[in-house]
Amino acid sequence: MRKKIGGIITIMFLISLLVVINPVNAQYTDVYVDDDYPVSEDTDGDADFRTITAALGAVDPGGIVHIAAGTYDTALGEVFSIFILQDLTLEGADATTTIIDAGGAGTAVVIGNNCTVDIRNVTLQNATTLLLVSNPSSFGTISDNIFTGSTWGIQLTNNLTDFTIDNNLITNCTDGIYFTRGKATVTHNILTGNNVNGINCSMMGGTGTIDIIDNTITNNVVGIYSVLMMAGSLTVTITGNTISGNTAVGIHSNFSLATVTTITDNIITGNGFSGVFRAAGIRDENPSNIMRNTITGNWEGIITERNTTIANNIIASNNRHGINYFSGPVTILHNTIVGNGSAGTYDGIHRSNGGSTITNNIIASNTGYGIYVGGPCANNYNDVWGNGVSDYFGVTAGADSISEDPLFVGGGDYHILLSSPCVDAGIDAGVYDDIDGDSRPLDDGFDIGADEIHPTPQVLANPIAAFMPVKNYHLRQVNTCLECITENLPEDVSEDVQTLLDEMQEHINNANTTGNSIYANNELLKALKCCEDIQEKLGITCPL
Repeated sequence: MRKKIGGIITIMFLISLLVVINPVNAQYTDVYVDDDYPVSEDTDGDADFRTITAALGAVDPGGIVHIAAGTYDTALGEVFSIFILQDLTLEGADATTTIIDAGGAGTAVVIGNNCTVDIRNVTLQNATTLLLVSNPSSFGTISDNIFTGSTWGIQLTNNLTDFTIDNNLITNCTDGIYFTRGKATVTHNILTGNNVNGINCSMMGGTGTIDIIDNTITNNVVGIYSVLMMAGSLTVTITGNTISGNTAVGIHSNFSLATVTTITDNIITGNGFSGVFRAAGIRDENPSNIMRNTITGNWEGIITERNTTIANNIIASNNRHGINYFSGPVTILHNTIVGNGSAGTYDGIHRSNGGSTITNNIIASNTGYGIYVGGPCANNYNDVWGNGVSDYFGVTAGADSISEDPLFVGGGDYHILLSSPCVDAGIDAGVYDDIDGDSRPLDDGFDIGADEIHPTPQVLANPIAAFMPVKNYHLRQVNTCLECITENLPEDVSEDVQTLLDEMQEHINNANTTGNSIYANNELLKALKCCEDIQEKLGITCPL
């Protein structure tokens, strides 16, 4: 509420229960908020405030609101919802100690008015929506925060410019992130224990692009859900994530004609419990590319219903079918589909009718059939071997297919040995890399399966790259970054850089010594965060 000026009384507008903090009295580049300050600090005209509500009215555009450790709620004098209408940074002391508690309000914080806003190092809790980004031209970075106790942790409803959500913990919400339109990059977050979706991309028409990169998405009902609900287009890219322990589906791309989904380089494990309808690591109903993923220990590996390309994946030890598709055509190339069906008699590839292309795959040791189809399909240059009921149903082996033990490294490592019959036994199917990103072919021909074997051992920049089965997507990034940093280190390394180097090495050592691939992957992500911080301090940019 504005103060009286002369004899004029400011009119207070209440619109949809939102309190709009306008920058009309702005006068400080930096303002400071502390819940230990007396009430008088909100009105004495200096740069110190008891509440965020008051501080926002006194910060210059582009300024910083510094928030000390404490709890900021209605009992203190905060008024929710808080509406940010100008460029600024909202910065807490630490996310675990700087708590903005909306006390069950509709929305805790709203970003609007074509502005750039960064929010970091706070906890937002107890509202229907904890953070709402609603203006078409707003953008910024939401980083290093905790979001908990809401229907929607972060809701992006109409932002047409790029918003970055980085390194947050989002937990105990209905949907951790709810994205309905615009453009967003979601990276390095932990989304866990949300009651429905870790990330919900339910587009209400228009154009949407969301990149979901290097997150840990665990113990939700659905890890990532996407659907286009009205006319428009939606592009979803899901890369480098660990998606595990979600009770129904790891990734669910629901049917919508104008949705394109790319799913690459993820670890997708332990999703879906017995009795959940169509539970799977990936349930895909749209034209998609599913490539270079490790998909293990789910109720079902991949369920797909549309024109999809599935290439260079390891699909192993899932409870039911490795790949189960209902309509097509589906193109299945260079996958390793092994040991699926522990819940009964299930197939490596299962299809109720034909219309697919199956080439250069290893399909072995599944409890039912290797390939089960109810109509014509093109299958050739596969190694289909040792499946429980039979190797084929509904089709016969292609003329150039084999049926031999593929000879894996073993111990859960599905790279093939140099002595494998799959070496050079495939054909050019238009796939020119493998699950590790190595180029194909490396010798006299294309290898069958997800791995293109190196004729000689690789010399890698760091011993962490020898750790398997952690996905090589992050291993390559760590190695490349280490090499770049080493080349650019000054003779006298500053204490803060040395601390980061030591921390990075500790995460690398942890990843190298554990037998838990999910834990190892998380350690690699922490090492990459250290790498980013070191680059910033050295003033360099390393390619990844």
